[in-house]
Amino acid sequence: MAKKEKRDVLVSYDFLPIFKKLIEKNNALAAAELTVAIISYDKDGTEPSFSDDSIILVWESVIKPKLDANKIKYQKTCEERREA
Repeated sequence: MAKKEKRDVLVSYDFLPIFKKLIEKNNALAAAELTVAIISYDKDGTEPSFSDDSIILVWESVIKPKLDANKIKYQKTCEERREA
């Protein structure tokens, strides 16, 4: 059986207040940059750069750790299913 390639990223509901606050503060560009960063980082590990330095704190303290935890959980699930 051919190995299936991961094609999706899990975006936590925890991120919703961050995106809403950015949009409320008229910073839709930062929200868009975070969205692209989430997808790129999950897909191939690309470390993002942001036009707004304040977004780095959100990335490092909230978003990146959650994505890393999700990736570990996904890899564990894949391994368990391979062994089954």
